[in-house]
Amino acid sequence: MIALRVYQSLYGQPRDGYVGEHLPAVAEPRIYADLIEIRAAPRAALVLVRDGKQVHLIRATRSDEPGLEVLSPPDRARVASAVHALHREACDAAA
Repeated sequence: MIALRVYQSLYGQPRDGYVGEHLPAVAEPRIYADLIEIRAAPRAALVLVRDGKQVHLIRATRSDEPGLEVLSPPDRARVASAVHALHREACDAAA
């Protein structure tokens, strides 16, 4: 409150309360693709993704497979857990 009085005594009362332009932190929000389905295949997970009007099938053998970056972080985590589960099953079957 004291700082406001000091400011007003130095610069006067602001006319319209304008404090400047504040641009958003992100210029354009990223639109993620939709995860439709995950299926198990031999040594991989088949991921069906809808990106706009197109549908893609991604064969994910690793959790950081290129092409999965179009998915949202929760969907990427779901695919990663499916890939890890398939690798764990393959290791258990080999033992």
